Amino acid sequence: AKEQQKEGEEKRVKEHLTESLFFEQSFQPENKTVSSGPSLLTVFLGVVCIAALMLPTLGDVESLVPLYLHLSVNQKLVAAYILGLITMAILRT
Repeated sequence: AKEQQKEGEEKRVKEHLTESLFFEQSFQPENKTVSSGPSLLTVFLGVVCIAALMLPTLGDVESLVPLYLHLSVNQKLVAAYILGLITMAILRT
C-alpha cells in the first residue's frame, strides 16, 4: 500500500512538473528580435546631418563651396537636433 501511495505521489509530482514546465514555456514572450546595431537608414541620416553641420553658414564670404550649399543657422540647428536624436537611438540599442 505504501509503494502504491509513493508511486501515486511520484506520478502526481511528475504531472505537476510537466504542467508547470508547459505553462512556463507557453506564456514566456519569445525574444526573437536580435539587436544587430543601427539600420542603414539611421547611419545614412547621421552622415547627412554631420555633412550638413560641416557646410558653411549663410554669410560666409570666403568659401570654396557654392552659394546654394550654404545653410542657415536654423537649418544647422535642425540637423544638430536630428543628429542628437539619432545618437540617443543608437546608444539605447
